[in-house]
Amino acid sequence: MSDSKTRKAGTIISYMRLMRFPAVFTACSDICLGYVISGNTEFTVPFGFLLLGSAAIYLAGMVFNDYFDRQEDAVERPNRPIPSGAISAQSAKKLGTTLLAIGVAAAMTVGLQSAVVGLVLVIFVLAYDAGGKKTVAGPLLMGGCRGLNILLGASLTSIAELNVTLIATIACCISGYIAAVTLFAKHEAGESSQKSPLVEFFVLLIPLLVLILFISSQASYEEKGLIALCLASGIIVHRAFRAVVIPQAKTVQLAVKTMLLSLVTLEAAIVYALVPGALPWVIGMLLLYIPMLYLVRLIAIT
Repeated sequence: MSDSKTRKAGTIISYMRLMRFPAVFTACSDICLGYVISGNTEFTVPFGFLLLGSAAIYLAGMVFNDYFDRQEDAVERPNRPIPSGAISAQSAKKLGTTLLAIGVAAAMTVGLQSAVVGLVLVIFVLAYDAGGKKTVAGPLLMGGCRGLNILLGASLTSIAELNVTLIATIACCISGYIAAVTLFAKHEAGESSQKSPLVEFFVLLIPLLVLILFISSQASYEEKGLIALCLASGIIVHRAFRAVVIPQAKTVQLAVKTMLLSLVTLEAAIVYALVPGALPWVIGMLLLYIPMLYLVRLIAIT
């Protein structure tokens, strides 16, 4: 490979690192979840725009996360793309702004309801990145981003036709789950105390238990889907508990990685349990693991 091709490949990898590209597939999973449990079963052009909008906003959030943290990263994470000099702060800002514009435009193309949800999502993303993550509201803002992403997937269905209790409960449970993951992630950089991961462990258990109990309370649910949800939750809880028993950076990082990657499995299991005949969607969601697991070997997601 020539030097120019090597540099080009290195630049592409740097931008993918800046955007935490492998994790974008979890945002696509959010959209699929919201779309299907709100009563949609066909792959349509508006659904494609929702996927595009969600992916663009998610990637923009990752870019602005590093943009706003660039001075702190210069000390604590000098190998990240901006402090290492691989990507300039100005280039990162332009990329993030462009991605946000694409995301909002895609949502507006779908309709007013989607546009409103998309704009609120952007507000949450920027509020988190611009300083909210350093406050007690940080985990709630991050969780809120996920919940809004699910609502974006459901935004093709009018409010009058939505099962509001179902959508709101699922979105809140996933939001709570991601909020707990965010709390765990605060301890990735170094040794954590025995007490703090234990508290976070119980915070993690709450949305998972509520999710399982809620689905099992529905008039008709697919038992295999509920079993799959329980198994996925069990794997997550096992990894999280190891981080409590062995509170070291390595075990916490592995727990956080497992939690993030397992989001797709959780959401696919929810669809399987709640929506009759949605097996093709479940398979499609699980296929998101193919590019995600390949790319995660090259690019960190945290």
